[in-house]
Amino acid sequence: MVISLIIYSLLEKKLRSAFIQSGELFVDKLGKDTSKPTIRQIFNSFLGINLHYTEYNGVIVQEKMANMTPLQHQVLRIMGSAYILMYADKNNGGELVWRPL
Repeated sequence: MVISLIIYSLLEKKLRSAFIQSGELFVDKLGKDTSKPTIRQIFNSFLGINLHYTEYNGVIVQEKMANMTPLQHQVLRIMGSAYILMYADKNNGGELVWRPL
């Protein structure tokens, strides 16, 4: 439990410093702007993302991330390329693509 809290606080610290360095603001669910979002706010903003696989003859031929919002794109861009790669479209040259359903 202690290790998970340490990771949680380190991630929050990294996130907040990235927002401050970028000069951008995070808009929470109440519509308030902040440069110091909590990690819980960020986690909640990523709810609803879907990963869709297209399978042909038992082989995954396409993988798409859907329901990404502009806010999620903003967070990934601020956090850096390692985070963008986790959500990038492998079928579109590794580009971060916004595909609302």
